[in-house]
Amino acid sequence: MDCKLKHLKNVWKKAAVSLIFCVTAATTVWGSNGKISKIQLHVADQAEEGTTSRPLNVFAPENAVYEVTDVIYEDDSVYEDENENLQIDETEYRLGDYIRFRIVLSPAKDGRYFNENRDDRSFTITTDFSETTVLNSDVNEDGQLVVRVKYGPVVYRLQTPENVAFSQADSKILTWNEVPEASGYEVQLMKGDQVIKTITTGRVASCNIGGAGTEGIDGSCYARVKAVPVGTAQKRYLYESGYGVTSTAIDGSSLGTQGQWVNDQGTWRYRLPDNRYYRDGWLEVDGSWYYFDKTTAAMQTGWIYTEDGKWYFLEESGRWNPDA
Repeated sequence: MDCKLKHLKNVWKKAAVSLIFCVTAATTVWGSNGKISKIQLHVADQAEEGTTSRPLNVFAPENAVYEVTDVIYEDDSVYEDENENLQIDETEYRLGDYIRFRIVLSPAKDGRYFNENRDDRSFTITTDFSETTVLNSDVNEDGQLVVRVKYGPVVYRLQTPENVAFSQADSKILTWNEVPEASGYEVQLMKGDQVIKTITTGRVASCNIGGAGTEGIDGSCYARVKAVPVGTAQKRYLYESGYGVTSTAIDGSSLGTQGQWVNDQGTWRYRLPDNRYYRDGWLEVDGSWYYFDKTTAAMQTGWIYTEDGKWYFLEESGRWNPDA
């Protein structure tokens, strides 16, 4: 099938705000004659829970002597919406598929040019979720380097299990809502931030937490569950979810949310009374709303895109101002 070329210039606005990956320590290497022989790039991609991954933008290192001037997608399934944000027609892609596009690079400093000898040209390309492989590259008539790459496999980020709870009939039985596409789960029994026991399960959305390894469990322990890929093949295109956490301890007491702020080398987190960090998205603290990453528990700032499909701007303090 003939694919029209899709030119995208400056098409990422709000989506790129929270996903920009800045390589501040990278070094660009060139010969004494000005040939640029080593290329380092980062493809910022997105994988919201319950969606397939997609490349959003391509960035060169901050101190590079070249710059990204265009990204050309070779598939009509990649397009701009009315707000000039990059979108992918997910109906055209299946888990494990690949997306091909070309990156156009131009020298950013006088006296530098791309080495036309392919054997002397090397690439380092990183991503946030999936992978990117260089297929080929060539210098065009304008002196630009055109790099053809393959992004993928397209990955699917599993949803965080919801309604994680101990059974009222038997506190040793833990249940949660089944997660679409999930073929396995990882269950952890927790005491504060300490992992007491880890259990891996299959597709069944429940498990018995009794048996061996329960010696350190008491009534104050709670549990958390995440959906995970099973097997080498699935790990190539399924990305594990965040943790769903029980709202109570095993003895039925509330875990509570009135805790204290903790600053760990510039990253703010909120420690709950049971010593675990809050990591379940929105939390109201002293009358203000804050958002915490479901994996790292880090307080978020700037533009964020949440599960309800909306953008929110968080102040530098992390506080969400609904009137801003």
